[in-house]
Amino acid sequence: MSVLLAAIRKEVLLLLRDRGALIMMFILPVVFMAVFGAMFSGQGDSKQAPAAMTAQAPAAEAPTIGGIPMPLAPASPAILPDSFQVAVPGNAVLFGFFLALTVAMGFVEDRRSGIWRRALAAPLSRRTLLLSKLVPYVAIGMVQMTLLFGIGVVVFGMNISGSVFALGVHTFAVVLCAVCLGLLMASFSATEKQLGGIGSVVLLVMGLLGGAMVPRMAMPEGLKTLSLAVPHAWALDGYYSLLVVDGAGLADVASDTACVLGFAVGFAILGAVLFRFERD
Repeated sequence: MSVLLAAIRKEVLLLLRDRGALIMMFILPVVFMAVFGAMFSGQGDSKQAPAAMTAQAPAAEAPTIGGIPMPLAPASPAILPDSFQVAVPGNAVLFGFFLALTVAMGFVEDRRSGIWRRALAAPLSRRTLLLSKLVPYVAIGMVQMTLLFGIGVVVFGMNISGSVFALGVHTFAVVLCAVCLGLLMASFSATEKQLGGIGSVVLLVMGLLGGAMVPRMAMPEGLKTLSLAVPHAWALDGYYSLLVVDGAGLADVASDTACVLGFAVGFAILGAVLFRFERD
């Protein structure tokens, strides 16, 4: 436990000194939330849906987000979700997964500086060494996502229609997935320069494909199906359910959360097998 606490303190202090990482994790997401939320505010909850999207229309014509049917009032025009219920989770997931790049950079830097070599001389297992590096980033990621969703609620007036507890559990799965992806990325990269160039592109493509930039409901059917190959799509589907659907809880997002955790386990296993503390 003392090793993990010391590791958390070390990583937090290093993060606080890295202005670039702080801007990427906390400033840019808020800016993007404000911009995209304002762009689509005309379709928020203060506007009625077109006449074709009424409660009397067939279920297939009901408005959806990420493939999830939106709740309709029994005898009133359909209400579209608030724009920030789309903008906040979209950008939180996009920039939340950039934590993977921060994690990978930390692993590669420790390898380059010889920290891993000295750590291996200590009476600690390799599993403990990996956990001491990964657990702090899970804590940091939870703080990041909590702040972003908190800003969404307090500053942008985003409504959480479902269970806050389920939102926390789903968020933990998303953060864990991002951290495990960082371990996998570190196993393929030898230098920070190589990682920064390739990793950023990979994360942006994953975010775009998964609906973090363009909502999946606006994608062609084929692309919607393809987007399920990245964890971002499952993460966002879960968030949309919890933010938009009244009374949604853990049971309603169980499949989405389980898929995100499945990605996390896959990334963790591959990363642990492929990662080398020292380059040959």
